[in-house]
Amino acid sequence: MANGNAIVSSTSEAGGGQPTAPYSVSAGLEYHFSALAHQAFVRADAEYQGRAKWLTASQDGNPASGVGNTLQYDPANFVLDATTFVSLRGGMSFGSWSVAAFIDNLTDSHKISDFNFTINDGLGDSRLRRDFTFRPRTYGLTMIFRQ
Repeated sequence: MANGNAIVSSTSEAGGGQPTAPYSVSAGLEYHFSALAHQAFVRADAEYQGRAKWLTASQDGNPASGVGNTLQYDPANFVLDATTFVSLRGGMSFGSWSVAAFIDNLTDSHKISDFNFTINDGLGDSRLRRDFTFRPRTYGLTMIFRQ
């Protein structure tokens, strides 16, 4: 097609990879110790996903004006921001029982991690967009019995 509109972007044409996050990192630390004559532990986990390294053809434009740099530009299609998710857990063993408290989404992050929308039927702004995000901060207690 003319003007490169059949190509996702000039970066992909040059072998620049996919329009996804260039990296994601997960790390966990766990420490075991003795407390009150029982085995105990604390654990922290963190996950990070970077922002997409370049725009797709449908994202390449100015959302404020609605003017795109390609024919596929769609102002409703945006680039997701980087996300971070942190969890904490701590527990103790009592013979055959182990008890642990946890907190998921420690920072109570609500960034959009994914979205989808319906196709515009050409009769005006009739789209429905669904945003997906992390669950709100969640905390609880787990108890396990092992013989």
